[in-house]
Amino acid sequence: MCDYCTSDRECTNPTCASNGRGCACSLSGNEQCPSCGHPCVPWYWGMGLDDCPDIVRDFFGGDGTESPGFDKYPATKAQLLAGVRELQADMEEGTTPEDLVWLDQRLPEGTYPDAGEVFRVMTSVLRAPPLDSTRWVRGGYLRTFAAGTRLVVGANEFALLVGTDGSTFDAFGPGEHVLSADTAPLAAAVSRLPKPGFPKWALRAGPLYLSTSDQNGRVLGSGKTKSGEPIGIMAKVSFWLQDPSKFARSPAGRRLDPNLDIDRMLASLAKGALDTLVASLESPSLEAIQSSAESAVRSSLEAAGLGVRTVSIEVSGPRFGFGASFRASPPTLPPEVLARLPPETVAKMNAATQRREEILRAAAANPNASHAAPPGSPGTPLPVVTCPSCHTPNARAAPFCRNCGVALAAQKFCPSCGHAVAPGVKFCGKCGTRVVPSA
Repeated sequence: MCDYCTSDRECTNPTCASNGRGCACSLSGNEQCPSCGHPCVPWYWGMGLDDCPDIVRDFFGGDGTESPGFDKYPATKAQLLAGVRELQADMEEGTTPEDLVWLDQRLPEGTYPDAGEVFRVMTSVLRAPPLDSTRWVRGGYLRTFAAGTRLVVGANEFALLVGTDGSTFDAFGPGEHVLSADTAPLAAAVSRLPKPGFPKWALRAGPLYLSTSDQNGRVLGSGKTKSGEPIGIMAKVSFWLQDPSKFARSPAGRRLDPNLDIDRMLASLAKGALDTLVASLESPSLEAIQSSAESAVRSSLEAAGLGVRTVSIEVSGPRFGFGASFRASPPTLPPEVLARLPPETVAKMNAATQRREEILRAAAANPNASHAAPPGSPGTPLPVVTCPSCHTPNARAAPFCRNCGVALAAQKFCPSCGHAVAPGVKFCGKCGTRVVPSA
C-alpha cells in the first residue's frame, strides 16, 4: 500500500513520479495521485496532538488514536468546543471539566479549515520539560509536525529529529529553531514536500531531547588472549554528549527512542574495541590491560561524539581473580571531607590504596605470576570458571555464565590453595592436599 494514497502500489520516490514506476502522490497538496488517480491523504497525514487530555486527542483524531476524529470542517473555535462538550456528555467516565478548560486555553479564536490547522496551531512550539540527572533522553509522543513549527531546546540539552522508524536526522543545539527544509534538510528529504503553490506540509520526524549532563554506564568485553588465557574486562564510564551531529551518525545514534538503554548504547560503541583488545594481548600485566582498555574505550566513545570524564577498569581472569578492580586515576577526597570521616573509615581507605599499589608494583615486576594473597586472606582473588561458550571468567560458584547465560560445568578446586583439579584426581597437583575422600 502506498504511504500517501489508497493505491496498492508503493511510492518508490519521495518527491516525484518515480519515472512512471509508482505513485506520484507524495507531494503535499495533491487531492489525487496524478499517476494512478487514487485519492491522496491530506497534507497533515500523521500529525496529531501531544501531551493533551485523552478526550481532546480522541475528538480531533490524528496519529496515536484509532478515532477518525471530528470531520465537520470548516469549524470555529466555539463549534469545536461544543463538539468536545457533546462528546463529554456521551462518555460515562474518563473525563473532567478541566479537559475542556485545557482546550479553551490553548486553541486560539478563529475558523479552522481542517484538523491539520488545529494540530499546527496547538503544536506550534515544541518544548520538553527540562531533563535532570536521572534521565538522559526524553522524547515526544508524536513524530510528525507542520513545517514552520518552532523547536525550543534547553540550555543543557541537544535535540535530534527522529523519524517514525527511529532513524536520526538533524541536530539542534540550545535555543529556538524554526523547522523547515533549510534548517532540517535530512528530515525534509524523507518528508512529503509541498507541490508548487501549496504552502502546507509536514516534517515526518519529531524531536528527541538529550541531556548534556554527565551520565554513567558500563561496557563489558571478554575473550581469550593470544596465549589462550580467558580475560573479562568491565569498563565503568562517566561521559556526556559533546557532539550531537557526530553521535547521530554513530552506530548507537542511527536509531534512537526515548527508552534508550545507556549500557546497550555504550556496548554498541565500545564492546568491539574491548574484545579486539583482549584477542591481541599476550600474558599482559594488570596495569597494561588497564591502560590499553581505558584508551580503547575513550577513543571509541569520543569517535561517536561523546566526551569522556573517567574510565574505571575491572579485570577478571585466572591470574587476576574475579573482578580485580583498578582505576586509572583513584579519586582523592578534599581534606575538609576527610576530616569529617571516622578514623576507622580513613584507615580502611588508606589500606585499600596501599593494597592496590602493592599489586600494581608486583604485576609490573612479574606479569606472568599470580599475585594473589594466601588463601583466606583479605583480597584473595576467587578461583574462576571459564565459560566454554564465550570464554568469560565467572565466579567458581556461578551456575550460569554472567555474559551469555550458558550453564557452567561443575569443577573441583583444592580446599587448601584453590587450584583447579581435574575430575578423578585425589590430590592437588600444586600443594598435595587430598581433594576427595579415600575409597
